[in-house]
Amino acid sequence: MKKVICLAVIVCGILTCLNQGCSDDTDTGAITASDLVGNWMFVSLEFNGTTTTDCDSALNKDYDLVTLSLKNVSTTSMTLYTSCTDEGTLWEQTFGYTISNNSISLSNGVVFHIEDTSTKTTLKLKLSDPGLAKTYPEGGIYTLNKQP
Repeated sequence: MKKVICLAVIVCGILTCLNQGCSDDTDTGAITASDLVGNWMFVSLEFNGTTTTDCDSALNKDYDLVTLSLKNVSTTSMTLYTSCTDEGTLWEQTFGYTISNNSISLSNGVVFHIEDTSTKTTLKLKLSDPGLAKTYPEGGIYTLNKQP
């Protein structure tokens, strides 16, 4: 009888674990494509132990996208924008994107991991894969604020 009770407890434990692992969490706090719609302006970049809040000319010598804003974000595309370029001109380019597992994957292969989902008006994006653009600050964390 003890073996039957022990086996029943084990089976119940396994079923509980499986049920929790497969449950459909409706409020995970994850950012959705709909949450991204709008314009997101650069606040700062944390990179190599330093926080930059402006166009850092020394950092800009080795890296592109020292400042980064997201403009005209829809549920399927976004425009990356920076005014921090070697030429001193504005740079912007529109890419398609998908969002999955707290990551934003651009159509050019660049991937940003969403570091903070506590608010839907401030984004913290870690450049986790620069794709072919090896001059982007890989591992840098951008903070962006949503514009009203």
